[in-house]
Amino acid sequence: MKTGVIRIFNFSFSLAFFCLTFALLSSFLSCVSFSNTQSTYVPPDFFGITPERSPLEKVDFEFIDDLNAVWIRELLRWTRVERGEGNWNFEHYDNFLEKAEAEGKKVIFTLGFDNPYMYDETSVPRAFTEREIPYFQNYVETVVRRYGTRVVYEIWNEPNVHFWHGTSQQFYATSKAAAERIREVNSEAIILAGSTFRIPKRFIEGMFISGAMENVDGFSAHPYAFTPKATIRQHNKLMRIFKKFGHDKPVWVTEVGYFTGPRPFFSTKRHPEYIVKTLSSLAARSNEIQNIVWYEMLHHFNKGDKKGRLNPLHHMGLLYENRENVSGADAFALTANNLADTVYHSNLPIREGIGKNITSLFFRKDDGNNILILWKNGSGKKNLHLAVPYINNLNLHDIHNRNISVIPSELKLTIRKEPVFITWKGGGTPMLFDLKRNSTIVCLGDSLTTGHGADIPGVDSFRKSYPALLQNKIKLRLVNAGADGNTASQGLARLENDVLSKNPHIVLIELGANDLLQRIPLAETENNLRNIINRLQNGTRKIFLVKFYTEAVARDMLESMDIPDYDAQSDLIKQYDEMYNSLARNYNIELIDDIWTGIWRKHMSDNIHPNAKGYELMADLLFTKLKPYLEANGFLK
Repeated sequence: MKTGVIRIFNFSFSLAFFCLTFALLSSFLSCVSFSNTQSTYVPPDFFGITPERSPLEKVDFEFIDDLNAVWIRELLRWTRVERGEGNWNFEHYDNFLEKAEAEGKKVIFTLGFDNPYMYDETSVPRAFTEREIPYFQNYVETVVRRYGTRVVYEIWNEPNVHFWHGTSQQFYATSKAAAERIREVNSEAIILAGSTFRIPKRFIEGMFISGAMENVDGFSAHPYAFTPKATIRQHNKLMRIFKKFGHDKPVWVTEVGYFTGPRPFFSTKRHPEYIVKTLSSLAARSNEIQNIVWYEMLHHFNKGDKKGRLNPLHHMGLLYENRENVSGADAFALTANNLADTVYHSNLPIREGIGKNITSLFFRKDDGNNILILWKNGSGKKNLHLAVPYINNLNLHDIHNRNISVIPSELKLTIRKEPVFITWKGGGTPMLFDLKRNSTIVCLGDSLTTGHGADIPGVDSFRKSYPALLQNKIKLRLVNAGADGNTASQGLARLENDVLSKNPHIVLIELGANDLLQRIPLAETENNLRNIINRLQNGTRKIFLVKFYTEAVARDMLESMDIPDYDAQSDLIKQYDEMYNSLARNYNIELIDDIWTGIWRKHMSDNIHPNAKGYELMADLLFTKLKPYLEANGFLK
C-alpha cells in the first residue's frame, strides 16, 4: 500500500479503515489451508523490504542487513523523473540504485503513475485512454533504456483500488502495452504485472483474458489481511486462479504487512507472532513464490509522538523514524536469517496423533542447521511431545527479542497461538506426537517383571511388581507384560499381542536372563532383541533396554550353571555387556544397566528373585533412571 507517492494519492484514515474492515470480513468467508504437499527450496534472496521515505544511509543498510532483506522496492514516480514533457531527471533514482547495488541489494522499481503534461488540462488523476498510453509507454521505455536488467520492473501499484482511476479494461490495455514496450526494448528484462491489493478474482481473471499477462515474468500481489491465516487464504485463492488459466510463473509478494496501531483498533502485541507465521508460511510455498517484500521499513513517527498516529498506514514499519526498533523487527530478523537458503520439508516433523489445529513447519540447511516452527491455530493450548533423536540439545528462540534458551531434545511442549521457534545443529528427524493419545507404558519382561516371589516364593505377585510400584509415581497407564521363564525369543513372539496392540509411548525391555540360564547362543539372543527393538521403533516411541544383571549377579548365576572359572565368567559377562551396549548405541535407546544395587543377596525370595522389599528397591532404581525423561514430559504425578 504505497502512501505519499504523490500528494493526491494519500490515503485518508477513513478509507484505510474501510479497506481493512473489508479485508477482515472477507477473511472470515474463506476456507484456510496451511498445507503444502512439496518440499521446496527457499533461496537466499527470498526476503525483502520497502524502505519508503528512507534516505538509505549506512544505518538503514545495517538494519536491512540485520533483517536479511535482499530485495528493496521503490516507486519510480513518473512525475519525479519527467517534470514536463522531455524534461528528464533521474538523479534521485540513480543514487538510490547505486547505493543499493553497493550494498548487494536487488531492486524492484514500480512504474507509475500519470503525469499532468499529457492532458489538455493539468488536473490529475485521470483515466488513461488510447491517447495517453503512448505517453506512458515512452516513460517506461526511457526508464528501461536507462536501467536495463539492473532492476526488476513492476507495472503500476494496486490498480484495483484508487491508484487507478480508469476502468479495469483501460488498465489491462495500459499494462499490456507497457509490458510489450519493455520487452521490445530489452528482451532480458524481468517484468511483473498485477500488483493487486489483496486478490480480486474478477480483476485478475481479466488480466489473463485481456492478454495483459503476456510478456511478463511474474504476477506481483499484495495479499493483505488482518491475520496470517487470512493472508495465506489470499495466496491460495491466487493459486486457484493460476490453475484455471494454466499459469505457472511465480508470485512476487511485493507487499505484505500488518497495522500495529492506532489503539484500541490495533496493537504491537501480536506483531512478532504475525511476522513469524506469515514469513514461514509463505516460505513453505517458495515453489509458488519468488520472494516476499515486507511493507514497510519505517513507521511515520517516533515512539511517543502523537503526530500522524491516527492513520493506521503510519503504523506498518519495523523501525521508528529515529531508527529505534518497532516490535516485530527481531521476529523478522530471526525468521529471515534462519529460513533463507533452506529446504522446506512438508513431510517433517513426523506427526503422530496431531490434529490440523497444530501447524508445524520444518526447514533444513545444507550446513546442518534445522528450523522447526510450531503454533496452535485458534485459542487455548495443546501439550505435545517433541523428540529429535541423536541430538543432545535444542535452541529455543524468543521471537520478541532473539534470546535463546537451551532445551533437551526430548520434552513436553505447550503450544499456543504464538509460534515456538526451535533450531539445532546436526541431523535428527524431529517427531511430534500427542501425549494423550500415546499415554501407555509397557514393561516387556520375564519373571523379574511379574514380581515373582514378592509375596510367596515361587509365585507371581503383579500387585507388588516393579511395574505396579512405578505406576504409583507416573501419570501414564502402565501395562505389565511380563511372563515367567520368557526368553528373548518368547518375548518377540508375544510382542504384537502384549505390546504393540497397546500402542505404547514408552517400552521397557527386560529380557535375557533366561537366555543365559538356558544357554541359548548369544548371537540368537542378540538377534531376537534386535528384532524386538526394530518392531517397536516407530519414530516417536521411547525405548529403555534393561540389563538383567550386574557383575555380581552374573557371576552367581554362572556359578549355579557350573561355570566356576573366573576368566570364563569374565569373558561371557564381557560378551553380554558388548551386546547390550551395542544395541543401545546402534538404536539410540537408553540402557538401564543396574537394577540390583542394594538388593542382591540382601532382599531375595530365592537365588535369583527379589522379595517384596527387593522389588521396592528395584522400582526405585528404575524410577531414578526414568525420572529425567518422565519429568521433562510431564508424566510424573
